[in-house]
Amino acid sequence: MGSSRCGPARWLTFAAAAVLLGGCGLFNNTPPPPCPRISILRDAERVTLFRAGPGRDVNDIEFEAEIGEIRAACEIKGNQVAVRTQVAIFAARGPAAAGKPLALAYFVAITDPGGRIIAKEVFESPFGFKTNQKRAGVTEEIDQAIPLAGKVQAEDYDILVGFQLSAEQLEYNRRSRPR
Repeated sequence: MGSSRCGPARWLTFAAAAVLLGGCGLFNNTPPPPCPRISILRDAERVTLFRAGPGRDVNDIEFEAEIGEIRAACEIKGNQVAVRTQVAIFAARGPAAAGKPLALAYFVAITDPGGRIIAKEVFESPFGFKTNQKRAGVTEEIDQAIPLAGKVQAEDYDILVGFQLSAEQLEYNRRSRPR
């Protein structure tokens, strides 16, 4: 008979190592704690900035931007959940940009189990377009702590992300939404 590459002694050594490493969490299949739901608020996922004046056609666009992917990770710490959220924002220069700098206001809000906003903060994200660059992107990282009280769990909360829009910008988004 030929020799086995993994004889009984090696197999027992491997099995013992697996048990020891399993105790250290290497093979730990425990799922991460449930996080608050995170989503982009409909109609606030994009913004179009026009040059000053009454024009609102494609030639009047200075910048267009949208919130791309959002990711969150959380950790339960005593009676609160710590949430780290990453927000990807992409922007494009329009015909009317003329080398202008861009800083976009976006918000992150937390709603309680009843849907009421319990916290909201507005952030500004600057974009550094190079001379001939048409598109740019940034990823912002936000840390939040949400207190947990009574029987309320982390997954009972929602985190909403969107651009901080004027009434005119919101109406433009609603009118130009794909149907």
